[in-house]
Amino acid sequence: MKRFYALITLVVAMSVSACQQKETISTNLEDTVHVTLCAGNPEVVTKTTLVEGTPYWCADDAIGVSDGNSNYKFENDAEENTALTTFSGQTTLAGKLYAYYPYSSAKQISGAKVNLDILPSQVPGINTFDSSSDIMVAKPFSLDAESKTANLQFARLGAVVKVVLTDLSGELSSDLVQSISLTSASPLAGSLPIDLAAQRIGDVVNGESSVTANYSSGYQINGSNAAWFVVLPQTIAEGESLILTVNTDKHNITKTLTAPVNGIEMLQGAVTTLNVKIVAADVPYMAYESADPMGIHWSGCNATIKVNSNIDWTVTSDNSVAVATKDADGNVNVKMPAITKFTNVVANITIAPVDQTLGIAPQ
Repeated sequence: MKRFYALITLVVAMSVSACQQKETISTNLEDTVHVTLCAGNPEVVTKTTLVEGTPYWCADDAIGVSDGNSNYKFENDAEENTALTTFSGQTTLAGKLYAYYPYSSAKQISGAKVNLDILPSQVPGINTFDSSSDIMVAKPFSLDAESKTANLQFARLGAVVKVVLTDLSGELSSDLVQSISLTSASPLAGSLPIDLAAQRIGDVVNGESSVTANYSSGYQINGSNAAWFVVLPQTIAEGESLILTVNTDKHNITKTLTAPVNGIEMLQGAVTTLNVKIVAADVPYMAYESADPMGIHWSGCNATIKVNSNIDWTVTSDNSVAVATKDADGNVNVKMPAITKFTNVVANITIAPVDQTLGIAPQ
């Protein structure tokens, strides 16, 4: 078994886009700034990460090396992260070689083809993507005959989407974001067929149309914190939609982002920023005004309970003597049918959201 050191010179650059806002979407990629993949902080993360928009190699990173039909693990030699590092491992491989990231012993490589994963459920930080979905493939390379080294050039095959929320509703100041999802008509994630020789993603089969960023402790919406996604590169054409779902510890919000004239371009190896403004109409609410306690004291009379809401709701009564219905004005009408003798009627009238995933309790 021969041991060789592959010197990794990472010339793949992630483009950080200047943003042009139209409605709530910023996707203009003009005046891009190219940055170099360099070192990160191993105390924070153990894989590739972003720090202030710059991608970093981390100390515990590992790559896979193959002759097109094998899968060898090569580990980062650095004990701390650096801009230029070496990966080493044991192999008998020779000739044309291939490298990919992130390494997985479960991957089967045949004919320089392998399936790598952009996960539908990701766990990013507020300043970085989830490195387990950060698919990168090196240009095919050969070892130097004497030194047994090689310079590798990686290409990032996924697109990075940064979603920045701004609360204009005034309702979310104390909320903690627990998860954010993007849903498209086309696949955003899944097990992707990768051509290691061509550094290219093949035709995706059974892809996932939604991708979710999950946060164990949550983060505040302040116009600066962001949700980061790695997704399958694509363009959302003019007039087509991305569905954004924001779940906080207090609210569940769904917002449709309609692509502007130039579309929403989620380009390979680039960051696309979506600046999304949450307004009052986006935040589900449902409230009622108590009825006049004397408003329904005779049999055969009606009472109205006013309801203020921007969601669809239903109404029920737990007493058949008091009939509760939703009227044409979106309020509750309570009717007391005629009775033949005096009686004291107690009824619980309940309004409840039709969509029980909105996080609004029945009242």
